[in-house]
Amino acid sequence: MRFHGTNKLLATLKKSAKLSGKDGFSIEPVETDTTILNELFDWHASMIEVEEDYIVNFVNDLTQLPVIIGPLSLEDVLDSFDLFKKQLQTMMQKQHFEDAEIQTYLRSVDNPTVTKSISRAKLGPLSAVTSDTNVRIKELNVSEIDTAALSEELSEVPRIKDGEVSIPLENWFDAWVERSNNHTFSDFSDKFNEQWIPALNDPSQDHWSKLYDEIDQVSKVKPWESYSDYEWIAVQHPETKEWTYCTIMGNDGSFKGIGLFTGRAGLNSLYTIYDQENDLPDYLSHTKQDGIIISFLDQEEDLDQDNADRLEKMDRLQSNGSLIPEVMKHTPGFIPWGILSDEEAQWTTDVIEQLLTVLNESEGQPLPSVTSGHVMGRQQEENQWITKEHNLLEWEQIKEVKEKELFRNEIAIHRIKRAPKAKNTIVMDVAYTKSVIQEHPHERPFYPMLVIGIERSSGLVLDVKPFSNASETKQIVQKSLMDICSKGKPKEVIVRKNSIEWIIEDFCKKTNIKLKTFDRLVEVEDVMKEIHDEQI
Repeated sequence: MRFHGTNKLLATLKKSAKLSGKDGFSIEPVETDTTILNELFDWHASMIEVEEDYIVNFVNDLTQLPVIIGPLSLEDVLDSFDLFKKQLQTMMQKQHFEDAEIQTYLRSVDNPTVTKSISRAKLGPLSAVTSDTNVRIKELNVSEIDTAALSEELSEVPRIKDGEVSIPLENWFDAWVERSNNHTFSDFSDKFNEQWIPALNDPSQDHWSKLYDEIDQVSKVKPWESYSDYEWIAVQHPETKEWTYCTIMGNDGSFKGIGLFTGRAGLNSLYTIYDQENDLPDYLSHTKQDGIIISFLDQEEDLDQDNADRLEKMDRLQSNGSLIPEVMKHTPGFIPWGILSDEEAQWTTDVIEQLLTVLNESEGQPLPSVTSGHVMGRQQEENQWITKEHNLLEWEQIKEVKEKELFRNEIAIHRIKRAPKAKNTIVMDVAYTKSVIQEHPHERPFYPMLVIGIERSSGLVLDVKPFSNASETKQIVQKSLMDICSKGKPKEVIVRKNSIEWIIEDFCKKTNIKLKTFDRLVEVEDVMKEIHDEQI
């Protein structure tokens, strides 16, 4: 059996072996011959560290069945494979598998092959299980977590594989039914074709190398020792004239890094992050950051897998105490992503080069603070880069103002006007779930969305509509409101300020329904928390 671990788990296994005095696992090379791989025997694994306790998450590559082990001490992390074997055996016995079948499968755990994570396709399911486990840890003291019960609960949470929604526990059962028909495990899965295939627009090795050369210079300069996160530097693209706003993080003792936020969307993201009064609800936390974050880490095991593989390939993983760079792209609605396009890599290189120029010119002297309404900028004039102050646009000037959506369905308007009056108040919003979905092995995992309508007085959920494409938002919102109104016309609808008001304003006006906006919708926050609790 093969176990493909994250960097953090593999590093902790080594520490556990040293502390316990037991023989550790040798980390084998990643298998590149996909013809001999069998997903039924492959598991991906990650680790969560909470104070002095450790929890290990295993997810089967074929069925997405989760097995969660812990809490463990550092000394006992090495035993996680034996504990995995016992817990999986218990789960299979509850599913009434034959003892001979169980033992045939579990014998392969006795001498496991341990490698790094081999497929980006598995990171979606593994991230989802890790995220769900993290939420449970936050709700309970880690010592109170029953990981056996949690394994069974998460095995019944719907996941997506090959574009289809299914239950991991049912997938696991179906796998064994197919195996019994074939009479051999080796015939079960011979279509392992999910190894990462680089996109056509991936940066070349040369472009990555140039980017990391500039990143190394930032690490040497250590700007976080001299500048605060309110001293931004702006760089203007010579062709598009779009500004990229650079922040320096780490002056307050938190993690060290720089952030690059481009255009109005990037600046809006920065205002959202820095403005404490613009505190988004938890169900929209995935929409805050819109930019590229370059962090400088102390330990290799904390490094994102894509970054680790790239640095190792370029022979840039250092073990001499130097800070290790991690490049992550943050996009609203998607998980953080360690992959850049070629254009992004080249522009990021240019921006950092200009950032370093400003830092060298300033010689440690303070830069303009964003609170003053302007930042130090770099831009080209007559093909020459120059440094001069750049005025910041205020948030009111950059926030997206959407054109009011006209509702032209006269038949629906007529029916709603004549519908019985419910005389209630409806609270509506669009929310992101916390479960991660990856529809295709080579696509970036994302957080699906819900349009949710709630009766304010009772807290009763009147309508929930899931969707995955933001371009469908207005159609889904209108359909949800029409379905609610068809059962009884409400006296008013409440939405969050600057959210979906533009979609339903004309609808409410034409159907004589009062429309109000609030800063926060407690009813939606409560329901979304319940939905996430049920998922885990």
